[in-house]
Amino acid sequence: MPKAVDHDARRAELLAATWRVIARDGIEGATVRRISREAGYSTGVLTHYFQNKEDVLRTALQAAFSQTRTRIETQAAEGRGLTALRSGALAELPLDDERRRACEVRLGFWARATADESFAADQRARYFHLRRTFVQLLDAACECGELTADLDLDTEAEKIIALCEGIAVQALFDTSRWTNERLVAAIDSHLASIGAVPASKTGRGHKVERRTESESRISQTH
Repeated sequence: MPKAVDHDARRAELLAATWRVIARDGIEGATVRRISREAGYSTGVLTHYFQNKEDVLRTALQAAFSQTRTRIETQAAEGRGLTALRSGALAELPLDDERRRACEVRLGFWARATADESFAADQRARYFHLRRTFVQLLDAACECGELTADLDLDTEAEKIIALCEGIAVQALFDTSRWTNERLVAAIDSHLASIGAVPASKTGRGHKVERRTESESRISQTH
């Protein structure tokens, strides 16, 4: 009797193998043959689940984005205010093997996005959702009274993302300089610079109206 196949699990295996190949060999090195060999299957198995190399790459990119977004939201949900914001930012950094691989995969796709509009559109969509996530985390910190009321949420969200991406890329190339301790310290230093105010001065439950025009538009359309 033929062995039952868990298609979702096999598809996940193939995507995980794709990430490993991209991280090790780059986008151009992520051939159907290499991905199949990395996963321990024949090329016929991979082509059963994906139409071609472009299909598996785009699916792998979307799955990587989804995992990162889930990781940010999960870690941020464990706290509130600045604690949640800090956790969300740290989820973007290569502080362990899983997050390092996610950073390597993102880096691999950046060059492709500069030459391929469909991949560029995927990247724009990712950053749109990432900005929205950090705007929401910043807004929650303001409502807790932990950030100054005049903070521009959209601009600050962009700054945090740029900081995370910038130091993450450097950490991929220079682990001796960008240790985990230094990565975390960079985030903590930035959060300390954006006007955090002691809870004793504002009251832990103090509400601050913090709706930017961009965030209102996001709320109406998503």
